[in-house]
Amino acid sequence: MRQQSSQFEIVCVILELEVQHPAAKLIANASKMQDDELGDATNLVTVFAGSVLLACKDLLLMGFSFI
Repeated sequence: MRQQSSQFEIVCVILELEVQHPAAKLIANASKMQDDELGDATNLVTVFAGSVLLACKDLLLMGFSFI
């Protein structure tokens, strides 16, 4: 079982969720891997991934294709 931290970590929430969406699974896995490897910065990983997805959404709305 994971040790309790005095700070809120998004990985605690993610581990309790049953994520279905492929992009959300990717973010959840990245956060869990960050926690497994370093035990810190899981919030950073999640916020950064969300920012990248928002930027991609803007590009798609402008007509860019990634294929």
